[in-house]
Amino acid sequence: MQASGETNGEKALQIIFEESFVRFLKDDRALILKDVHEQSLCNRLAAALEANARANGFDAYRADAEYNRNYGEVKTILDDDLREIPITCDVILHSRGEIRTRDNLIAIEMKKAAAPEARKDSDRMRLRALTKPSGEVYPLAGANPKYVRGYELGCFLDIDRHAETALVEIYRGGAFVESFTQKFDGTVEARAQR
Repeated sequence: MQASGETNGEKALQIIFEESFVRFLKDDRALILKDVHEQSLCNRLAAALEANARANGFDAYRADAEYNRNYGEVKTILDDDLREIPITCDVILHSRGEIRTRDNLIAIEMKKAAAPEARKDSDRMRLRALTKPSGEVYPLAGANPKYVRGYELGCFLDIDRHAETALVEIYRGGAFVESFTQKFDGTVEARAQR
């Protein structure tokens, strides 16, 4: 289903994400049910995302878990109150700075269902900040933007191992655009747009 104002490129990235997420849920179901650490799950999701991205023509992009660098500096964003915050994103699909015109594609934040709501809300704020349009220019040849923005797609995942479902929230342009419940068996339970 294409959200209002969504481009074909954005839809392609969302399809790559959704296919990768379903593959992760199916292939790593036993790992999820064992209640392993979130970082282990993120590493497995990153592997599925990178393989699917490459299979769909995004050969120059890599999926990294717990990545916290922006051209060699600690990755920072401006939060909703315009405070500078250092960040580490759970999973990102990016060119590692090699394609300056289209470096950042997908940012993913994952939480288990039992995580405190405050931590989940912090992840949502991070995705709104990361998906805001870049708006920054490189002031001099070779200069880098100070704050990380411009991810084309943001995905918040709330994994419930007991129900074998995940709430998936999609962010674009600095805002929430839709959510759905993804079952571990690959079926989608419900979709809702903003």
